[in-house]
Amino acid sequence: MPYKDPEKRREYKRRWNEANKEKCREYERRWREANREKYLEIMRNGVKRYQQANPEKKRERDRRWAKANREKKQETQRLYQHANPEKCRASNQRRRARKRDQHGLVPVTAEVINQRFELFGHACAYCGAQHELTVDHFIPMARGGTHAPSNLVPACRSCNSSKGDSDPEQWYRQQPSFNEQRWKQIQKATGHHKAPGQLALI
Repeated sequence: MPYKDPEKRREYKRRWNEANKEKCREYERRWREANREKYLEIMRNGVKRYQQANPEKKRERDRRWAKANREKKQETQRLYQHANPEKCRASNQRRRARKRDQHGLVPVTAEVINQRFELFGHACAYCGAQHELTVDHFIPMARGGTHAPSNLVPACRSCNSSKGDSDPEQWYRQQPSFNEQRWKQIQKATGHHKAPGQLALI
């Protein structure tokens, strides 16, 4: 390069690139093919830096993409939820807690959810089913229950939907699946050992 001055070198390089666009493109193509992993890493880092510097633009672009690709987004979400059930459960519970201003409690992470499920052998606390498990607030949040680990039990989708915001003991004793042994296990896991109708809130 004929110039020692940095500014002149940059200007010379800019003019050369402008006059030799085809050569530059071919060189870049060969370099990408020979350094594919490095190129992808550079691109990922560049995208990440741009997204961090422009969060509003990223959200708007994501919103437009999701609107134009509803089916792809739904399929992507379905596959992720199937592959990461614990993370999705924890994320959904955190979202619900934020909506109800449940702050300052012990963080409910995917690991915490898994520990709570292990207490019941990864089966519904109420009926014992082992499919379509969801996270249930034993004392419903609408009744003052908190988004704390001790208030969480696994429940199949059917039991969770049926229980809703009902008083847990009154609801459970009316169910065909009621089991005294399971009820005692629920009481022990949630710290509730009160007389019927006198369940403490956690």
